[in-house]
Amino acid sequence: MPFSRREFLKSGLVLTGGALLPRWADAAAPANMPDVVHVTGGTPEMAVRRAIEGLGGIRRFVRAGQKVVISPNVGFPNPPEMATTTDPLVVRAIIDLCKEARAGKITVANYPVRDPDICFRESKIGELASINGVEVIPLNANSAYTTVQIPDGVDAKEVEVATIVREADVFIAAPIAKTHSSTGVTFAMKLMMGVIRSRGPFHSRYDLNQAIVDLSKVVKANLIITDAQRALVTRGPGGPGTIVRPNAILAGTNQTTVDAYTVGLAQWYNRTFTAEQVRHLQLASEQGLGEIDVAKMNVRRVNL
Repeated sequence: MPFSRREFLKSGLVLTGGALLPRWADAAAPANMPDVVHVTGGTPEMAVRRAIEGLGGIRRFVRAGQKVVISPNVGFPNPPEMATTTDPLVVRAIIDLCKEARAGKITVANYPVRDPDICFRESKIGELASINGVEVIPLNANSAYTTVQIPDGVDAKEVEVATIVREADVFIAAPIAKTHSSTGVTFAMKLMMGVIRSRGPFHSRYDLNQAIVDLSKVVKANLIITDAQRALVTRGPGGPGTIVRPNAILAGTNQTTVDAYTVGLAQWYNRTFTAEQVRHLQLASEQGLGEIDVAKMNVRRVNL
């Protein structure tokens, strides 16, 4: 059952304080690269471009001929103005940069919470299929998946990951910033549940927050572009709820770290809190998945 804001706060989700990695995981970062690039203002196209330039440019991540998979949040059959799905203009900006880098194949894929075809249509992300050289795939239970073992998983020991993601040379996550009734917030780490076959065990068999961390041990994006132009700060993940406008695009290479930084962009459920108070981020930090202390991050801020 969904949590109310009061139940969410009482639950402690906010107030508590050698895996088999995909071939595209854990590229070494050049020296002195920021952990997070925070771009404020401008059009989505300008902001995405400047954010990726701040990390060394798209050619740091995408080379000619490579297969790129972009996974936005397409969870619900809502227009982008409701802030429950990634702005298609953000996704298109990522596509344009990948095309500039001469990617061999670009695929946009996600397994929505509701009917996949309807979600892709209503979110306007399905329209990206009209771009030459781009394949848009609404994943479903009948899509191809590959079983991946999680040797250091605490709760989840294996997971079925979309084969197209496993076979990609480059995996780009494009979440939107919003609340979630069970995990408090949902950004890039939670987005990884959109490329697996079954979310049921995460909610019924495992501790959801720990299972998200386990999943992030084997499904790691090369590049995270978080759409924080709008943020759904109540009644997530499906809305309708209260929307605020940080007017930001964030970029980074560690999904735990980018998520931790994103926590500070808004008040969630009318409360200000830190990443240490979000249980899956705290667990991720304890298990070595990334820095969550913003004071220790190298952040590059750009105003357009």
